Amino acid sequence: MNATVCACCKQGGSETCIRELEKCSAIEFEPITPRFIIKNREVLKASSIKLCDLTPGCLYMWRDFYSMKAAIVHDMLVCIAGDAEEHGEDGTLYYTCPVGGGDLGAAVRACKRDADSRGVVFRMCTVPDEAIAPIESAIGRKASVESDIDRPDFLYHYKNFLGYSGKALHAHRNHINRFIRENPEYRFEPLTLENRDAALRFLREHHAELEKGNAVSDEDLMRTEELLNCFDLLDLSGGILYAGERAVGFTLGETIADTLHVHVEKADHSVHGAFQMLAMSFAEYMKRDGLKYINRQDDAEDEGLYRSKMSYRPCALLNKNVLTF
Repeated sequence: MNATVCACCKQGGSETCIRELEKCSAIEFEPITPRFIIKNREVLKASSIKLCDLTPGCLYMWRDFYSMKAAIVHDMLVCIAGDAEEHGEDGTLYYTCPVGGGDLGAAVRACKRDADSRGVVFRMCTVPDEAIAPIESAIGRKASVESDIDRPDFLYHYKNFLGYSGKALHAHRNHINRFIRENPEYRFEPLTLENRDAALRFLREHHAELEKGNAVSDEDLMRTEELLNCFDLLDLSGGILYAGERAVGFTLGETIADTLHVHVEKADHSVHGAFQMLAMSFAEYMKRDGLKYINRQDDAEDEGLYRSKMSYRPCALLNKNVLTF
C-alpha cells in the first residue's frame, strides 16, 4: 500500500500504524516545489480529471495564493488549502479532490481521518461533478454540495483552435487573416531555454497593461515570471509569437491525458489578432494523437474575459464543487 507515512510512523509509532497505513490519522503534507512535482510526476500525470486547478503547473503557480501543501496518499495527489496551523472553526481548511491512478476511496478516507485529527469539519474542494458520488460513497454518507458557479473552467474541442473553421468561429478567423496581412513576417517559436529571455522581456515591458489592479492579477503576473524561470523543470511547454523580430505574446501549458491545459497566455493588445494567432499556433504545435480537448481555465470573474472565452464556443463549463461532511 502506497501512502504518505505519518509523523508517528517516522518517530517509531505503533506496529499497527506501520503495518496498515490507512489507519494513520495524520497526513504529512509538504510544500509544492519543483522537486515535489518532479518526484511525483507519474502520479500527477495519471489524472483523468479535466479541471485545470489540479495540474502540476497550476498547482505550482497558485500554491502560495491558496496556502497549499501536498502529499501522495494511496498513489493519489491530495492537497490541503488554507492555514493548517490556525484553522480554528471557521472552515478555512480544505482538502482537494484526490487525483491520480490510485485508490480514490482510500485517499478520501485518509483525508477524512486527517481532518478528524485536526478537529475540523471535513471539506473537499475542486471536486468535479463526476467525482461527487464516488467521494460520498467512500465516506458512506451524503455531503452538502456547493458549486462555484462563477468560476468554472472553459473546456473546448481541440479542433476549435485548428484554423477556427466553421461559421461560429468566423470572427476569430477574420482576426487571424488581418494579423497575417499586417504582420507577414510573423512566426511562432516553441519556448526553449535559449529564447526564454524574450518572453521574460515581453512580460516586464507589458506589465502595466497586463496588470488589472486586483490580487488575482498581481499573483498571476508574479507567478507567470516564476513559471518561465522553471518551465523546463516542471515539464511545461510553451511558445513565443513574433511579429518580425518583436515578441508580441507568449503562452505556457501542459497536456494531461486527452486535454491540453493552457496556464498562461499573454499578448500585446495593440497588435490585432495576436491572441487568436497565439492560441491557434500553440494548439497546432501541441497537437498529437489522443488530444481531444483544451482547458483554458476560468475567467477570474472578469466580464470581458468571460465574453472572450465564450466566443471560442466551449463544449462544456466544468464545475468546481465544495463538499462538506
